[in-house]
Formats: sequence, structure tokens, C-alpha cells
Amino acid sequence: MPKDLFDILDTTVKIGLGALISAVATYWVTKLNHRKAIEKDGSQRRRELIEDVAENIERLFALLFRFRAGLYDWISARDKDKNMSDERHEEILEIQREIPGAYKEITNSEAKLLLLGEKRAQDLLRKFGDDMTELRKKVRLGNKTLTAEEVRNFRSALLSHREDIFDELSKIYI
Repeated sequence: MPKDLFDILDTTVKIGLGALISAVATYWVTKLNHRKAIEKDGSQRRRELIEDVAENIERLFALLFRFRAGLYDWISARDKDKNMSDERHEEILEIQREIPGAYKEITNSEAKLLLLGEKRAQDLLRKFGDDMTELRKKVRLGNKTLTAEEVRNFRSALLSHREDIFDELSKIYI
């Protein structure tokens, strides 16, 4: 084989092998980058869903705490044989009417948690909803036998559930 032909063949093999190595490396790096981008998008979407859940839960807690404050006002006026202002009474009734709608958001939040595979967080949220439904049958405006102690217990139950739920959400919010 002539030396020139050998040099051409040698150069061709080197160039071809270099191109093949470059192509394989480019494919491998691109594949890794694509996988990482998908994981990052999935992780970001997961965080957004958990943030939505947390916001829905906090809206309900804020509403329930406002309702509890209104109940204290109502009990205080009732126990002093005074009439509460019509404006304040209507404000408390409006809050009481908003509560069932806020519970619908909690049901949506439970679905999101199940979608994410977060059964424990969903269970805590379900337990909270069940407990609040039972408590709200008793702790409501117009219940003539309602006491300040029962309203304090309602507040304690709210705080306990809130802490449990947000502890679990913080564990899954990675």
C-alpha cells in the first residue's frame, strides 16, 4: 500500500472516529440535560401544587379563626344580655355562610395531594375536615347553649390540626 494512501486512510479513520465520539458524547449529554429538565419541571410543578394546597388550607383556617372571633363577640354580648350590632351579626353570619365553600377547596386540595402520592398529608386534611364538620354542628352562631369554653376548644382543635397539616406539608415541600 502506498504511503500516501495509508496517510489518507489514517487521517480518514481519525476524523471519522473523532466525529463518532463527538456524536455519541453530544447525544449522551443532550439526553442527560433533557432528563434533568423534565425532572426540574416536574419538581417545580409539584412545589406549585403543594403551594396551592397550602394556600387553600390557610384560607380556610383564616376564615375559621375569624368565625371563632365572631363567636366570642356573640357569646360575650349574649352573656351580658346585650344585643350585638346588626352589622357585626351579619358579618359573622356571612363568614358562617362562606365556610362550606372553603371546604370545597379542601376537597380539591385532597385530590391534589393524592395525585402527588401524598396519602399521609391527604389523610390529615381529611381528618381535619371530618373533625371540623362535627365541631361546626355545635360551634355555630345561634346555638344558645354554646359556651366560651367550647369556642376555646374549637380554637385549640384548629391550632392542632393546622400544625399537623403544615408539618406534613413542609416535609413534602422539597
